[in-house]
Amino acid sequence: MKRIQLIAFLSIGLVSSVFAGTELADLEKKAMQRDYQAQRNLAYVHQTGELDAPVDLFKACVWRTVIIHSGHEEIDRSDASNFDRACGSLTASQRVAAVAKGEALAQKLYRR
Repeated sequence: MKRIQLIAFLSIGLVSSVFAGTELADLEKKAMQRDYQAQRNLAYVHQTGELDAPVDLFKACVWRTVIIHSGHEEIDRSDASNFDRACGSLTASQRVAAVAKGEALAQKLYRR
C-alpha cells in the first residue's frame, strides 16, 4: 500500500513539474500553433483541472479529437485511450458536439 502511495505521490510531482511555469494561455497558444505536446497537455489540463483551470470534459474531448485528426507522427495508443476517456465521459449529444468541434478545429489547423 505504501508503494502505491509513493508512486501516486511521485506521479503527481512529475505532472506538477511538467507544468511548472506554464500558463494556460501559453498552452492554448502553442496548441493553436499545431504543437502536438501542447495539445496533449491542454487536453490533460481540461480533463484534470491542472493549472487551476476548471475541469471541462467538453474542451478535453475537443482537443483529444484534434490530436486524433492531426496526423502527427507521435500519435500512439495512449491518444486513442485518452480520447475514449475524455469523450466517453460526456452525454451522447455533448460527445457529438465536441467531436464535431474538434474535427472542425483540426481541419482549420491542418487544412485537411
